[in-house]
Formats: sequence, structure tokens, C-alpha cells
Amino acid sequence: MSISCWPGCGEGGYRLTQAPKQYTVGSILRLTEGSLAPVACLEQGAMEYPRMACCHTLPMWKKLDALINEFFDQVTLADLLAPLQAEEGMDK
Repeated sequence: MSISCWPGCGEGGYRLTQAPKQYTVGSILRLTEGSLAPVACLEQGAMEYPRMACCHTLPMWKKLDALINEFFDQVTLADLLAPLQAEEGMDK
């Protein structure tokens, strides 16, 4: 993901360096929030817990983790902006 930033009083902020369709919500959330993992043991770089081998809920959490990432990786900024742009088009 590529963004540029500039400092300034009231004028500072971020500017996209690519088209909104190039940015997924998943990539933005991982950049700003870190892991999207629903449990700590699935976070990247997490140490292995001794009970992981016998954890009966781990398969469920792995599936949820995959669903979360797949969902957010399919939604782009362009998708989020589309309803707003449609509304603006109706106002004209």
C-alpha cells in the first residue's frame, strides 16, 4: 500500500498514491490495527502455546480468521465510495 503524507496546520493529512480500487479494507486495517486475528494465538509471530495441539476450538478460530481476512480483502475503497458517488450524481 502506498500513501503519502504531508505536515501542516489544518492542511496536513494523507493522500492516496494509487486509485481507490487498489486499496483493500483488509490492507488498511492490517496497516492501522495490526492483526485481524480473532484470538491472540493466531496473530503473526505469536508464540506457540503448549495447549494448541489439544485446543478443540482452534479449527473454528482458524476458519473465522480466514473468513475475516477474505472478506476485508475483497472490499476496496472504491466499493465504499460508490454509494456516496451515486448520491452525488443524483444531486446534480
